[in-house]
Amino acid sequence: MIKLKQKNDKIIRRMVLNAAFGIVLMEISGAVTYIIDGIITSRFIGSTALSASSMAGFCFTLFAVISGVISAGAQQICSNDVGKGKVKEVNKTFSAVVFVTLVLSVLIALFGIIFPGLVANLVGASTSDAELYGYARDYIQGFFIGAPGHIFIAVLIPEVQLEGKNKLITASIAVLTVADILGDLLNVLVFHGGMFGMGLATSISYFLSAVVLLFAFFRKESMLKINFKNMSFSAMPSLLNIGLPRATKRIGNLVRPLVINRLILIAGGSIAMAAFSVEQNLRYFTESVGVGIAGAAFLLVGMFIGEKDGSSLKKTNAVSIRYIVFGVGALAVVYFIAAPWLAMLYHSTTSPSYGWAVAVLRCHAVSLPFLAFNEFYISLVQATGKIKLAHFVTFLNKFAYIVALSLAFQPLGVWGLWLAIPLSEILLCATIIVVNAVKNAKNPKRKSPFSLCDDVNENPDSSVELTIEGKDDVFEMNRIVEEFCQKQNMDSKQSYYVQLFFEEMAMLIIDHGFDGKKKYSIAIRIYKDDDSLILRTKDNCRAFTAQEQKTMYDKSASGEYLGIRMVFGLAKDVKYINTMNINNFIVTI
Repeated sequence: MIKLKQKNDKIIRRMVLNAAFGIVLMEISGAVTYIIDGIITSRFIGSTALSASSMAGFCFTLFAVISGVISAGAQQICSNDVGKGKVKEVNKTFSAVVFVTLVLSVLIALFGIIFPGLVANLVGASTSDAELYGYARDYIQGFFIGAPGHIFIAVLIPEVQLEGKNKLITASIAVLTVADILGDLLNVLVFHGGMFGMGLATSISYFLSAVVLLFAFFRKESMLKINFKNMSFSAMPSLLNIGLPRATKRIGNLVRPLVINRLILIAGGSIAMAAFSVEQNLRYFTESVGVGIAGAAFLLVGMFIGEKDGSSLKKTNAVSIRYIVFGVGALAVVYFIAAPWLAMLYHSTTSPSYGWAVAVLRCHAVSLPFLAFNEFYISLVQATGKIKLAHFVTFLNKFAYIVALSLAFQPLGVWGLWLAIPLSEILLCATIIVVNAVKNAKNPKRKSPFSLCDDVNENPDSSVELTIEGKDDVFEMNRIVEEFCQKQNMDSKQSYYVQLFFEEMAMLIIDHGFDGKKKYSIAIRIYKDDDSLILRTKDNCRAFTAQEQKTMYDKSASGEYLGIRMVFGLAKDVKYINTMNINNFIVTI
């Protein structure tokens, strides 16, 4: 592959950060309400009520299982179609996903509202302990009212990311957090609604947050639009197949505590269980950055597979791993140091649970970078279509290794159980690296023993990609594009049009897209696919307005955009997509 100077990954880094930002906020959206409810409940209603809300965490995970399947499947299908430029197909699938989510979430809400006692029994609240059972039943009933809001937040955030509306995601999470805090405080200080009021306050905050997200799809310029009159359910089987590994992860989160909780009670009784509840209460929040990076990789890999862009896929992997090492690593250090103060949010320093709470938080802190890498690998193999492998690694990650090590270390008591937390993640990380190294040694196409996934099938002689960061680069770009066209045996007229197209697109973006206000990065790519030649520009300038696009397409116009219109006239297909605040022009000739 020919390169202009050194291939730059600035746009990839921006896309990874944009995608990770939304997913981190999505994870935090659930964690925030769970943490707020836990702290306010323990301070105002009591320790038994805290135990009841912690047990009801099963319901939180249940919602995450359902929304995770829908979200992961819709995310990959939509991003893949966006990569192919199939905007109409994306909208049909997206509208069907919204419809299915609405029906399913309402049915789930009705079940919890009508049968809260049954759910309370399921999570372990027995009628033999009337106080605990009553608290759990009341909280569950209030919490299930918000099932549609909870599930919709997880489903909508990845699609809002495709729209490039991260500010809307931030506003949504801010509304969620403020509404939940105010609702909880009003409940305990004014309305005295007990645990039902705590659950209801959380439900209201979910609904308000989901409403904010929905604004992204009712704007005139929105790429994704909800239209129940124009839905396509043909992608639903694929959606379920793609999303099931996410369900495996969440189901592991459901089943694992049934084993681990019993081992903790045997080893340290209620004191150890109270300490472990702190780690469980903070888990979704502290893991959110690693999960966000993994989710960003999942989203972008699907898009680049749709574009048949192997280079960008590799760079996404490299950038993601750097963020895991340095970003999640730094978070782990901060978390380790802050463990005593975090434990104080739940237990006083004189509490017998305090010391164990600090220890389990620090063990969890050590596990964070390894957990992030494992999540990243699962997302990677899932996005590349290795669904069975994704299921298997998820099972090892969320159940097999942690349970096996907990049983092995049980003779060491509570400390052994705490130690099993980081060791299970480290063991899986080592397993992934060793197994891939062995496979890569047998595969001559793999350049590195540490390669984690198969590359997109791409002949390096059939593509060229360059990154332009200044007007001086445009001349060199012309030379390289001309050389590529000659190698593809293109006639001189078509070769000239292709060069002129990229030259005019680059100058248009530089002169008008940025208005001299910020540094720019323009990635161009030519790809020979069978009998077609695919031209693509990708840049981080402002979005092209509808009028600008119309002028570029107008064959009757003269002067500006002449070379661009010449290529459009030869093209079989022309698509413009602005996704994650990145412009994409895809021209097939």
